[in-house]
Amino acid sequence: MRPPSLTARRRQPGPAHRLAGNLPDAAGAVDPRIKAGDEAPSIAEGWDRRAWAEFGLACVFQTRDVAAAALRGLGQVDVANRLAATATFEQLVETVRSIEPPEGFAGEMFGYAHDAAIAFSITGNAAESSFIASVATAAARGDSAGFDDEKRRESRWLASRLAVAPA
Repeated sequence: MRPPSLTARRRQPGPAHRLAGNLPDAAGAVDPRIKAGDEAPSIAEGWDRRAWAEFGLACVFQTRDVAAAALRGLGQVDVANRLAATATFEQLVETVRSIEPPEGFAGEMFGYAHDAAIAFSITGNAAESSFIASVATAAARGDSAGFDDEKRRESRWLASRLAVAPA
């Protein structure tokens, strides 16, 4: 049995669902109805709900790309191609729901793409998406340094998006 908090959270649509149709797709297109300052704390100029959503989705799509590359290397070309063919968040969610996970490590790698997409569709939590991308990168490389490499990639993405000097 699930803890009540998880059950309740899943029944109530998360921020991604409340902004349905307003999240950026893989190309970065966002509905202009999202206003600066919506729902996200401002930690830097330009860090608002829109930036939060863009960052979360960038991490979801990074996880998809990491998983697809790993799946190709593991001989799961069909699954990899199906993941890579998704251009929008909605397509990615629909695709991961329709794929039967492969066995073994390939299933684990597919699971990262699945979990990143589904979790973000429920919670809209960019921090969670960031963490999944980092763990997926480390797993795909078979080296914990992949986690830090992904965090550095994310830092560069954020610095560029927020027009600040990278750390």
